[in-house]
Order: sequence, then structure tokens, then C-alpha cells
Amino acid sequence: MQTIGNKRQKTQSADVTHHRFPGEIRNMLYKCAALPDNVKQVERLYKSVGPDGTITVSDSVHTFYLDTVNESGTSQLFSKEITKVAEIADEVLSYVTPWILFTFTSPDALRLFAEAFAAHSAVCTREIELHVEFDFGASMNETDRRTFSKWLEMEEPHGRQQGAHDVFEEWMNSVKDLPTASTHVHLVFPYFWRDFRSLRGLSEKTGLREYQITFRFPKEEPYHTYSVDDHDFFIAQTIAAVKGIEVVEQAGINEKTRADLVAFGCRGFNRTRGSPGHGDED
Repeated sequence: MQTIGNKRQKTQSADVTHHRFPGEIRNMLYKCAALPDNVKQVERLYKSVGPDGTITVSDSVHTFYLDTVNESGTSQLFSKEITKVAEIADEVLSYVTPWILFTFTSPDALRLFAEAFAAHSAVCTREIELHVEFDFGASMNETDRRTFSKWLEMEEPHGRQQGAHDVFEEWMNSVKDLPTASTHVHLVFPYFWRDFRSLRGLSEKTGLREYQITFRFPKEEPYHTYSVDDHDFFIAQTIAAVKGIEVVEQAGINEKTRADLVAFGCRGFNRTRGSPGHGDED
């Protein structure tokens, strides 16, 4: 019997026993043996775009067991002995991983997890559905995070003083080793990054937009001076930047509104077909 990695195998031979049970029973056993310990299910409300690639945003509720990956890239799931049995690894993972949301506190944790997942999935013959969620603000220090969150006038693009470009790029690069076809990337924006031009460029450069992406955004906060319509505007612009699509329905921004947005660090907004530089004010 083969095992995954160098750790000594403690689980009894799966090829002797597991096929004696019907599929439904096996799935129940896998779920009990592999799901994170003492963790309740949580609901997540995500926003996504339609299948036709338009910016029409829809909300969907997903239910998961949370598995918080530590700084060494170790998750509860992949610490379970049952996931190390090569003969049943693909059956276990293909059934269990859609139930689990892997969360991360740093890009390094995500990168190391991706490497570990590659080792496990290498012995699998099935496509393994994977759900990962990360908060772009988690790796900012408290001072930068607080400043980044504020709605202030500035001469430079929003986030430049806090190194937002490097922060976002590091997170996006950490996903690269995960398979694009079967990985669902759930992005958490604790605050809007108003430099949509940089966000669009990074998503294209790192290949993030090739994944199946959903979004979580901040609710209205007291320090925000924009209206509900403006809140929807930033949601649409953020999704459009990450997904590499256009927001044609928001093409009619008047000059005063445009000037106000630029004054608050917004860049690369209101991009429309046929005018590649439109909205890319400095």
C-alpha cells in the first residue's frame, strides 16, 4: 500500500476494507474521519458575476466547515491519516474538500498549502474541488490597514503609501500552484482598493482571473461619505478589475464626479469598450 509523503502510515490497509461498504456508507465514514475537529458549519455570502461575463452581480450563500491553515501551510484536513492513504486519497478528497473552506492569515501560509495540496492531488485520478478564501488586508500591519481603510483626499493612487500593490500581488502569486479548473477563490475585500487600474493589472499579470472567483465586500461604514449608489459603484468596479470585464452601464460619469473620485485616490475606473485609456487618470 502506498502512502503520501514520508510520514509512517498508521491507517489499516484501505484496499482490504473500504470497498466492502456501499458508496453512501463510505462517504459518511470519510466525512467523519476527515472533516476538521469540533468545527461548526458557517455560512458565507459571496458576490459573483453571471455566466455571460457581465457585471450583473448576484449573491449566493455557501455553507462550509472552516479549516484555518497555519503559517507552515498545514491544514487540519491534510493532517488526517486517512488523507495519506494513496489508494483512497482521491475518493476521500473529492468527497470531503467541497465541504471545506480553507482560510489563511498570510500569503506564505497559502503558498505552502498550495505546495502541499499539489503533493496530495498528484496521486489522485479525480478532479478535486477546492475552496480557498483570503482577506487582502490580513497581511497589512495595523497602522497601514487603518489608513488604507479611510476615505481621504490624496494626490497619489489609493493604497500607494501602504504598499497595497505589493500586498495584493503577494496574495495573488500565492495561488498560482493551485489548479485553475477546480479551485474556487473567494476574495475578501475588507475595504475597497480604489486603485482599480493596479488591481486590474495585477489580476491579469498573476493569472488570478483564470480561477473561479467570488467576492466579499465591506458593508457601509460610518467614515464613508459616499452614498449607497457609490457603494455599488465600487463593488462593480472591483469585480470588473479582477475579472477583466467592463462596466458599460457606468460609462456616464460626469466630470464633477470623475474629479471627486480622482481626488480620493480612485484610478482606472469607468473603463469602457473602445477607449482603453478612459478613466485612467493620474
